[in-house]
Amino acid sequence: MYVQLVDKHNFRSPVLYIHADEDEFLEQIEIWRQDLFKWIKDNPKVGGMPLGRLEPATCIIDLMRHLIKFYVETTEFSFVAPGRVIGSLRLQNQEDIMNDEDPIEIKLFQE
Repeated sequence: MYVQLVDKHNFRSPVLYIHADEDEFLEQIEIWRQDLFKWIKDNPKVGGMPLGRLEPATCIIDLMRHLIKFYVETTEFSFVAPGRVIGSLRLQNQEDIMNDEDPIEIKLFQE
């Protein structure tokens, strides 16, 4: 599954590829999205910063922070030491997507 953040001006983030646990990751993305909107509302001073302006290239980093935390805390592999992302997530350029699957657009605005 490919995911891409899109702002109200149609600017786009790099593509995030999610290999497994797609439903769980989509749930976590929506949790992150709502939490980000609340954080911006509760902290008006961040409005001038890239994250506060919901710039997709910055927001994808914050989304990855959230997903990595979720992944590391919930994924157990008995054959490796915990605490690292060993799979499931990777950034890709739009032109590097190998098939015709379009990224799922995650909107950085409320409709």
